[in-house]
Amino acid sequence: MARAYGLDAQLLAGFEVPAARMAAWDERAPSDGGPQIVNSKWRQRPVNERVAVCYYGGNFDKFGLRPAPVDATTAVQLRFERLVVTVSADGTAGFRSIGPARSLPVEDPAK
Repeated sequence: MARAYGLDAQLLAGFEVPAARMAAWDERAPSDGGPQIVNSKWRQRPVNERVAVCYYGGNFDKFGLRPAPVDATTAVQLRFERLVVTVSADGTAGFRSIGPARSLPVEDPAK
C-alpha cells in the first residue's frame, strides 16, 4: 500500500497492538488540533485482535490531502515525508495519516 503513495517508501518502524489499545490511541486528543475521534472503528473488533501500525518514510507530496504546511519560523513549505498505515488481522491495509515527519513522529501505540 505504501508504494502506491510513494515509489521510494521505506518502512521505518512497525508495531503490533491489540485492537482495544489501537482504539484508545485513535481516541486520544490529537496534538495538531485536528478533529478528535470519539468512537474508534477498532472498537468494533475483538479487543485482543492484533493490529499492525506501520510508519513509512519517503516522498509523499503528491498524495497529501491538503498542501503541506509552511514552517512558521522559516516560511519554507514542509514536505509530506511520513505515511502511517494500519493492517488488520485479516490483512486489510488502511491509510491512517500522512504529513511532515516532525508532525508525525514514530510512536508505539501501546505506550
